[in-house]
Amino acid sequence: LSSSSLKRWSAENSVTMSSKVSGMNTLLSVSARTNNPEPGFQLINQRITHSTINDNIWASLQNAQIQALKTLDQRPAEKFA
Repeated sequence: LSSSSLKRWSAENSVTMSSKVSGMNTLLSVSARTNNPEPGFQLINQRITHSTINDNIWASLQNAQIQALKTLDQRPAEKFA
């Protein structure tokens, strides 16, 4: 599921999406301005369920956190100067 195909599908079906990280979960908000959004919700659920998007998000966040902690350990004075 590429970003461009998701944007195109969203525009064609009048669907808006947003996401945010909350604790250990990525919350995906989907809203539709059409009379029958159900097929859109089914597609989104299917695509996310069968992808590695969440695994990739958490791996990236964990790596970023580890790198930030390493930097803080190496040069703590710079962080608070």
